[in-house]
Amino acid sequence: MPYSVPRIDFAALAAFFPPDDLEWKPVTIARAQGKALAAAYVTNRAIMDRLDSVVGPDGWKNEFRPGPHGGVLCGLSLRIGDEWITKWDGAENTDIEPVKGGLSSSMRRAAVQWGIGRYLYALPGQWVKVDDRGRFVETPRLPKQFLPKAPDNGRPDAHAGEALPDRKQEEYFNRIGALAYGDRWVGIKREWADKVGVESLEACGMSAYASYTESVEGKYIDRLEREMQDSFENRPSGVSPTDVIVHWEGLLEELPPAIARPLGAYLNELAPKYRGVL
Repeated sequence: MPYSVPRIDFAALAAFFPPDDLEWKPVTIARAQGKALAAAYVTNRAIMDRLDSVVGPDGWKNEFRPGPHGGVLCGLSLRIGDEWITKWDGAENTDIEPVKGGLSSSMRRAAVQWGIGRYLYALPGQWVKVDDRGRFVETPRLPKQFLPKAPDNGRPDAHAGEALPDRKQEEYFNRIGALAYGDRWVGIKREWADKVGVESLEACGMSAYASYTESVEGKYIDRLEREMQDSFENRPSGVSPTDVIVHWEGLLEELPPAIARPLGAYLNELAPKYRGVL
């Protein structure tokens, strides 16, 4: 009897997590308003439970290496047939428990490479009240459309990630796409749908749709990062670097979290280079 290679249920890997498996952190703080932009992430325990449930405890492994400029890289491997397939991602060491934090963050990012928790990048923005130390004074809420269809004692629902996007998600997807690609957006969207054999990208399952949304967001982020650097380097006479920083901080408050997070990090990287420069 011929040997058949076991197939991994990638939909089960990408399925939604119950709220108890998520934690929240402030990524951008608007101190004047006493609010912070909240970002959700999956706990490492939940990631390990998900991997054990879907591929088995002996079907996955991870390894860590030093990052090229500090921090740490995590390689998350799944066994597919007789072969180990590895996907890598990395993270900076954190301020609190630097090494442990870096290991945990890099594993979470490597898990996203396999689709685990990737849908969290599509969460709508939530500005949540914080205290004077930047800590949440109320718990952010997970939107209903991102909840698992039915709890199963912590085990993933293989179909939970396959819900279709709702109208707000479609509007967001098309708004960011138009900003990223301009007049080319309609044609690009049609081309992508043809490649995956669907009538429209909105007809994809939620996990696939989230991947396209992430791609479009990345294109828009690249554009805004170029504009941000240009606003520092080519600022008009009389406009200080501090004025530019204040402008972008205000803009970040209005952007969706998936856009504001990386842009906020890029602003924090650029600002020290220009702050104090006349």
